[in-house]
Amino acid sequence: MKSILTICLFGALSVCAQTGDNYPLNGSSPDIRPLKLRTDGLYSTYDTSRMPCGERRMEHYKIFSPIYILNDSNAVYLSGGGDMGTSLSSITYFQNLKSFQNIVGTFSIQEEKIKASLPVELYVWGMRLKKFIAHFEGTIKSRDTILDWKMVPPYPKAPKKFNNDFKELLKPKLLYFMESKELSGLGSLYQNSVSDKSM
Repeated sequence: MKSILTICLFGALSVCAQTGDNYPLNGSSPDIRPLKLRTDGLYSTYDTSRMPCGERRMEHYKIFSPIYILNDSNAVYLSGGGDMGTSLSSITYFQNLKSFQNIVGTFSIQEEKIKASLPVELYVWGMRLKKFIAHFEGTIKSRDTILDWKMVPPYPKAPKKFNNDFKELLKPKLLYFMESKELSGLGSLYQNSVSDKSM
């Protein structure tokens, strides 16, 4: 009888090992690690707000206000919109920048929450732009989807009267992933730019 129980226990453990599931024997919950985000493309904003022409941004642009994940702690935010195949979805744009590091910010993930501090360009007077650090938060639903992405306090000290889209940054948005082979190597490009500057 004892040998039969031993065989059954060994068989159960073998099944757990084969399926790759971590079943705790003491009744505790398995370890849940933070979700990773993808670096082989970009996260575009699903924006339903209307432009002055009356058309919704998501209908006019394939890519809008994209987020680029470079590694486990660095990201880039670009304002504006475009289509796949344009500079927004190509590494060439970043290769032509004089200082790639100036547009790179940081982020951290705790469980399903993501918090980021990213450089954004806002108007300070007329058509003059200036970089500010803006803080964002969101909830990671999957590697391809971030929910409730929005700007949070402390806000950039830029005059709101010159930035009509400022209020849109405060509204929760959906970010969805768009794969782009043209962005392959973006993380390495940033790392190389950091290494070159430190020499």
